[in-house]
Amino acid sequence: MKVSVRFFTNFRDAAGTSQDTVDVGGNTVGDVIDTLVIQYGDRLRQEIFQPDGNIKPSVKVLLNGSFVNSTAPLRDVVKEGDTLSFVPAMFGG
Repeated sequence: MKVSVRFFTNFRDAAGTSQDTVDVGGNTVGDVIDTLVIQYGDRLRQEIFQPDGNIKPSVKVLLNGSFVNSTAPLRDVVKEGDTLSFVPAMFGG
């Protein structure tokens, strides 16, 4: 299944590209991320995950422009042609 991926700021730097289309063997956000980590390596993994394997609170993942489930983001289902975007959380005041 092919999924489009968009990387912003630090994720773009870690992947070395702002967008890609990847072929994923599974059908969840976690499967897409696993594919990306294999393709782009440890630097991208470190940008996305905490040491305990959970997605960092500062990482926002959007599926077709909507935030993924905050309680179980790795389990959200993706379909052929979907777009997954990685953006940093905005902090400040």
